[in-house]
Amino acid sequence: MKWSSVSYDVQDGAYRNQWNIIVPAVHSIWQDEMTDSAGYADVSWAKGPLEVGLGVRADRSGVTSSWYASPRARIEYRPGSRWRLTGGWGEYRQDIPNLWIGSNVANRLLDPVRCLHVTAGVAAKAWRGAQVTVGGFAQRYNGSPSDPSVPSRARMGAGAAFGRGTGRGGCPTSSL
Repeated sequence: MKWSSVSYDVQDGAYRNQWNIIVPAVHSIWQDEMTDSAGYADVSWAKGPLEVGLGVRADRSGVTSSWYASPRARIEYRPGSRWRLTGGWGEYRQDIPNLWIGSNVANRLLDPVRCLHVTAGVAAKAWRGAQVTVGGFAQRYNGSPSDPSVPSRARMGAGAAFGRGTGRGGCPTSSL
């Protein structure tokens, strides 16, 4: 459970952005209190050197007052006592940032941004007392509130400075 009390005030003067579009001045005040809650359930099976796990996280967003389910899966294979291969897939949800809601309260109605996350790794006991681990991950964001005609511009206004509008940071790096 997480309780938040937000008192937000944003003001930005008008200017021309990189596309020479006039960005109108923004002034917004937003105040709210909200409670987020979450639960997680998982199950795993092991047979010999293979272990498989499936899970689901349920989040209730205090911003939208809706529930969202995020499935996850992981696999681990141990071909020998010194080696371990791992992989995972999962979906993660991130609420719309307060900056976007404070700039346009209508953004509160947007579903949380969805992040699909894939991991792979290998671990080896190189010698007694030492372990070497190498891993990698890939993330893909869906549902970011961007302007379809200019994807680098967030829906909250042309003055947003959020990179390419594909969502940045905050997606977990664990596989399950």
